[in-house]
Amino acid sequence: MTCLLGWENHARTATLTASAAVAGLGASQLQNDHGATSTSWHTPAGTTSAWLLIDAGAAVAWRGFGVFNTNLTTAATTRWRLGNDPAFATALLDSFTLTSTVAAGFRQSLYLPASTVTARYARLDLADPTNPEGALRIAQLYAGHAVAPLRNFGFSSSFARIAEAPTLVTRGGQEFPTLRYARRAWQLTLPALAQTEVWPLVQALQRTAEDGRNILFVPFPTGPDLAREAVLGRLVAPSAIYWPGPSLRAWSATITERL
Repeated sequence: MTCLLGWENHARTATLTASAAVAGLGASQLQNDHGATSTSWHTPAGTTSAWLLIDAGAAVAWRGFGVFNTNLTTAATTRWRLGNDPAFATALLDSFTLTSTVAAGFRQSLYLPASTVTARYARLDLADPTNPEGALRIAQLYAGHAVAPLRNFGFSSSFARIAEAPTLVTRGGQEFPTLRYARRAWQLTLPALAQTEVWPLVQALQRTAEDGRNILFVPFPTGPDLAREAVLGRLVAPSAIYWPGPSLRAWSATITERL
């Protein structure tokens, strides 16, 4: 399966309702693009299970779900549902309880249905009973559509960790680095796009990214390292669209994790 790119995040404009939240740190915090703790959805102390209801207002297409910059542990469980009634009496999609969706140190959990589903409501059920903080903290949410290009990304694509670590060097030459942050980044190249993908995929993606909104990139949707490889973040330095062949188009950009 080819990679997935998501820029239609319905959660940004939907009505969000959470079962529990600290005052001032409710579900609406998930509608910003930043991943800071101060702008997270927090559950009250002692609350380690909660649900989140996403009402898009009308039936829309859903293809990718994820929570990012969280405090979830590897023992956390998630469940995603889609339906046209908020009680989900007849669910159009039910992931049932998912385990092992969080990789240690990566603070994110994703779920990708096998195909696109059209529905009005989405619901996330979270549980992490042994969380050492005794509460749930979620900074970013992606719940929306995603698109697979007709042909996969090119072999020149690459993955990297980018660290900000100023280093104090003493007169004796000893080094004392201070790690401020490290973020994951993908240098994405799509070298064999069809002409029909230029406007509905590449240009739509680029226009969305130009105002700072987050982009979801999933390089290997069915791979074993989904929780480590997928990135939600800013798309920067997009190239011009060029012609590698008469019937092909090519484009590249960098997607950096949003912290």
